Amino acid sequence: MPQSILASTADGQLASNLNSIEILANPDSPQQADVVETFLPLLDATDDTVVGVIGITRDVTATLTSQIAETRSSISNFTMLSLGSVFLILLVFIFIADAKIFRANWKKFATNVSSTTDC
Repeated sequence: MPQSILASTADGQLASNLNSIEILANPDSPQQADVVETFLPLLDATDDTVVGVIGITRDVTATLTSQIAETRSSISNFTMLSLGSVFLILLVFIFIADAKIFRANWKKFATNVSSTTDC
């Protein structure tokens, strides 16, 4: 437990933090878990001095995992949408440039055909 949390609790304040712990349910394959630890000071009823601390630890591994997956999915969707938009914009510019080149070549061809038929 970090010293700042102990200091906050000793001053009579609620303290909380996110930690990663190792669970040794099976010694052959320990597992990592993300937990939120919350510490509440126990105050004396007469003079509000801290006489103890209650600690509550809550496993938030599943919540964090689902939020990370959701964020990755959102980033992936945004990236695919952005790349698709850029591709379509480039395709439009290429089509416009191709049309202009085709018109210029057609004008040259028409000019050459008309000049050769005049002779």
